[in-house]
Amino acid sequence: MKGASTRMIIEAIILIAIGFILIFIEIFILPSFGPIGILGGVMMIGGLILAGYKEGFQTAIIYAGITFGIFLPLCALAFWLMPRTKMGGSLILKTTIHKDEGFKSGSEDLDKLLGMKGIVVTPLRPAGIIKVGNDKFDVITQGEFVSKGGEVEVIKVEGNKIIVRKI
Repeated sequence: MKGASTRMIIEAIILIAIGFILIFIEIFILPSFGPIGILGGVMMIGGLILAGYKEGFQTAIIYAGITFGIFLPLCALAFWLMPRTKMGGSLILKTTIHKDEGFKSGSEDLDKLLGMKGIVVTPLRPAGIIKVGNDKFDVITQGEFVSKGGEVEVIKVEGNKIIVRKI
């Protein structure tokens, strides 16, 4: 009977190990939005349930502790190593774009709209479109409704968000 018990423990360890490997693959090698990681998690839980069913709840808790004791440091090591590998380095943007090199964010162009007036193209409920000169902009009010054809003034620009009020 002892041989059968040992076989169940080995099967539980194998299930947990395969589950761990699948989760590792999901996180670091083939991010697939979940299926591989979910399968890995199910296999790890299945291994823990198998250990608990055959050897008791205390054994399952010990296995869970050992699993997380191995899994968490290995994940931390992988996060540290990944940017240093050729594949990991190719996934991380290392260049920067500076203003003195000609980069301009969209909000700088929008700052010129501050204080300008425009005509409402679509009803603002509270978001919609206005026309300032020949250009159209997505805007938002401070909660008020402005009907189509109404006149608004740009009172604030926050990044790419243009805030208007009814005139």
